[in-house]
Amino acid sequence: MKTVLLVGFPNSGKSTIFNLLSGHTRKVANYSGVTVDRGMAELKSNSNYERKIQIVDLPGIYNLGPSSIDEAITIESVISNDDYSIIAAVLDVDRFEASLSLALALKDIIGDQLVLLINKDDQGKIGQDSRKKIEQLTGINVLCFSARFNDARELDRFIRDSLDEKSPKEKTFNKIKLSEESFQYFKEERREHIQINVDVISSSELLVNIKDYHIKARTILNSIFKKDFNSSTFTERLDSIFLHPILGSIIFTTIFYLLFLSIYEWSGPAMDFIDGGIGQFGEWIGAKLPIGLLNSLVVDGMIAGVGAVVIFLPQIMILFFLLNLLEQSGYISRAAVLTDKIMSVFGLNGKAFLPYLSGFACSIPGIMAARTIPDKKERLATIMTIPLITCAARLPVYILLIGTFVPNKLVWGFINAQALSFFFLYFLGSIFALIIAKILRLSYFKGKSNNFFMDLPHYQRPSLSLALKQSWLKGQIF
Repeated sequence: MKTVLLVGFPNSGKSTIFNLLSGHTRKVANYSGVTVDRGMAELKSNSNYERKIQIVDLPGIYNLGPSSIDEAITIESVISNDDYSIIAAVLDVDRFEASLSLALALKDIIGDQLVLLINKDDQGKIGQDSRKKIEQLTGINVLCFSARFNDARELDRFIRDSLDEKSPKEKTFNKIKLSEESFQYFKEERREHIQINVDVISSSELLVNIKDYHIKARTILNSIFKKDFNSSTFTERLDSIFLHPILGSIIFTTIFYLLFLSIYEWSGPAMDFIDGGIGQFGEWIGAKLPIGLLNSLVVDGMIAGVGAVVIFLPQIMILFFLLNLLEQSGYISRAAVLTDKIMSVFGLNGKAFLPYLSGFACSIPGIMAARTIPDKKERLATIMTIPLITCAARLPVYILLIGTFVPNKLVWGFINAQALSFFFLYFLGSIFALIIAKILRLSYFKGKSNNFFMDLPHYQRPSLSLALKQSWLKGQIF
């Protein structure tokens, strides 16, 4: 079976392409740090072809010098040249120069076993003439594509045609240049195996090497395009509002309050429908069964018991639907920037916000997402406190308790008491997590907090169909 690796920047659309080609529902979002491990699946089209192909979704990297554990997973996959047939480098059209510099570095390492997938070209910024010029100047086959709007057949055909063109005999491999610091992110038991494919250089030499690829990428793009289409006035204008120290914090609080308010306001009709349907079903079954213990067990126990839980399904699905819309839009990265100052008070930085955010869904992916934090002590302090975050398993309990004990009335004339209670319960675990993190950073994991850097994605229109799929999946899990 042929294997294709998906390699590219964080938030370049690798997981979306993976889902599109395989039919899987791997988590996607418009911020980095979501994919922290290898995801492997066969193409949906394998049933139509004799040649079987599997595709591998890898954590995002900015260059070939890993700065975290998850990036080292990708680099190791690249230099393990016997494990794949070709690499599909996913280029983000909104970060074209930087993405292309990574692709040029990959080409120098793996030779001709590389193809380019220029993703997020929703508005057709790159025409056929420009695509052909990129192919001529780089020597790499290129497909301009939008994983959110294009059909999977074109992408599938491109990958299969590329595999037909690449013969195993053509496969070449050059040593990758890594600094000693980058080399430490690989697993200790794997370093001896990896060492044969690595040239260890100084950190300064590695930075010069990365800069050289950026210059080459800029030269190629300047010879093709007359203007820089990576700039986004729309994104800059929104960031001036959403990242404002005062106004941004107010918007952040308002967004999450409205999110919890909508859980109770929007779910009312659906909950009434479910409650009424279960009640009528119980009465119908009760009329069919003789009065006695069996009737009570089935009607009052099984039907009413299951109904008492199922009635909260609309609230769960609405919550995850709205959270997924926020993730896709690009706002979550801004929330990490806004919370950086708060996190620094507790000995962490803004990068810990994303693992904490993942912890709201489940502690396990939150702990895995913490691998994006470079500093070991900060990473361990984050991992130790993530289980305190309010995960999805606790949400039904919160909703049940609030619906039972908190009256549905307005506080101060305009704030819903149930939504306010849910807001504070939801973030109560986060407050205690930060307090415990501070204690750990002052004692067992004592150390200086690192500076916070984050690549902010452009704002994008969320996909309602994707949000509905994620909401339905969470509903099934519930």
